[in-house]
Amino acid sequence: MPERIKSDQDKGIPRDGGGRREGRRTIPQSGDEKQPSLRGLSEYSWQNRTGRDRREDGGADNRQYMVMVVASEKEPVYMGDLFRGQLDPIGGFLTSPQEPLNRLSGQRLFVAWFNNEPDFDAGRTRQEVFSLSTLQQKYFPWRPVAIDPTILNEDSGPLRYIHQVASNMHNSDPLALVAESSRSFSSFEKNMLAAYMELPLEDSDMDAFGSYFNNAKKKWQENRDYIIKNDRYLNEIFSNGREDGGIEPVNEYLENILAILVSFSAYQYNLSYNDDYSIDSIKQFLFNSEEGDCVEFSNTLALLGRIAGLPSRVVTGYLAAEELQTQAHLRGLANLRARIPVLQQFPFNNLFLVTNLHSHSWTQFYIPGYGWLDFEATAFAIPPEGTGDFNTWDVVIPIIDENKVFSQVRKFPWRAVLRTAFIMACIALVCAYALRYGREAFLYFGAQRGGRDGAQQAGAQRAAARSLYLLLLARLAADGRPIKPASRTALEYAELFPGEKGDCRLFADLYSQLRWREFADNAQRDECFDRLRREYRNILEGSRRKGMVNWFKRVLSLRGLAYL
Repeated sequence: MPERIKSDQDKGIPRDGGGRREGRRTIPQSGDEKQPSLRGLSEYSWQNRTGRDRREDGGADNRQYMVMVVASEKEPVYMGDLFRGQLDPIGGFLTSPQEPLNRLSGQRLFVAWFNNEPDFDAGRTRQEVFSLSTLQQKYFPWRPVAIDPTILNEDSGPLRYIHQVASNMHNSDPLALVAESSRSFSSFEKNMLAAYMELPLEDSDMDAFGSYFNNAKKKWQENRDYIIKNDRYLNEIFSNGREDGGIEPVNEYLENILAILVSFSAYQYNLSYNDDYSIDSIKQFLFNSEEGDCVEFSNTLALLGRIAGLPSRVVTGYLAAEELQTQAHLRGLANLRARIPVLQQFPFNNLFLVTNLHSHSWTQFYIPGYGWLDFEATAFAIPPEGTGDFNTWDVVIPIIDENKVFSQVRKFPWRAVLRTAFIMACIALVCAYALRYGREAFLYFGAQRGGRDGAQQAGAQRAAARSLYLLLLARLAADGRPIKPASRTALEYAELFPGEKGDCRLFADLYSQLRWREFADNAQRDECFDRLRREYRNILEGSRRKGMVNWFKRVLSLRGLAYL
């Protein structure tokens, strides 16, 4: 049973903790002034207390259990692990098979992962996001550009996993783009995003959803000015930097999104435990119950967005936001930060305590020029009532053993790794040159042996001819000549050097005779071998490229190793 942590028993919130930023609008809240309390549970009793299932130990006793601590200079941080972009006529939004990040979230990395695709989206800056988590699964904000391997930290209780990711995050509220003019989708974008614009629905469902969107858009257009003037949030984003006061519509895509979001202002947001993504669930929410949680809101927004002609998908993960940080969350952060050294590397105001009730589902729309953006589907919904507002629930954190000795967690040792890689590369290079020149020396002495032993043994002369042939190929390769394919004979390869000093065809003919011909006597064989060596020297002299640059190329080239 989690024990209540009294305010005089925790480590206290730093003095500047009261000056935390004003959070951006995210999940609707009831405004209930009831302050949740902070509770603690021994780290040794914490096993299986956290996860994506929001019912776990929270549904019955109205408690939320810590999942991770996130460090970020910007907020909110929508950290996803599953991207659902494939629309099924029955199952609703399913996991996108074409999205590689769906595999990356659970993939075990041994080296850092980098996104090498060019990013031309406007309004983004690189942001480092750190998380100390109870979950091995990786969660990252869009658009990730670098993900470090997970670090296992045994000294922070159940917060065992350190995840570090860099993402090109959008700089501001995406709804603020309603005040910016938009362009049409290019043909390339239409082709690339075709899978995210499909609407394979039954005709009756298409009619029902299409009718809802048309009515929502009509009501928005008819009451647009009134709604903007009487909603402080909308008034701010429309008038920001606009000389006309933000009244004239300039962005069709955002106008359609706002029309749908504002239509949700008559829908009740409540905490629910039914993660049903099906089309029937969306219809039940939209046309009957008019009540749901982030799952119903986000899937409905994504589907209606496609009706409006926007590429859309649903993302699931966790939301780290200032609006979700109550006094109990801040006290929990201060308590954990005082005991876990790695958290002390970050300013207190950049830390967010994420609980199992912060597991979230939201909508991403692709906006031309800006790429995929995160939209909060519940932003205009009716705030939850009573215990439906989980921000009134007690916060439970692990109590770290006071007697445990902590070791400092260090970042990935890039310098040591790069230094080791450089040393290994140098060793490999030295070995490669040793192999090249050692092989050439071996072939050279093997060719010399043919002149001495040829009179006594025909086999030795054949081996010497073979050594001379391989030595010639290696030196021609070092001089930049083509590599002989294994499928070509010596005579066929000689055709690549017509008209040059030193007859390669004669060399190939003499080599073939020494290899396969039966000579009448040793003198005839010795004469043939002497001619082969003369042609070898003539070929090298005639084909050698002049100049110091070419000399250095010959000395440093490793192309001859292709004949190993």
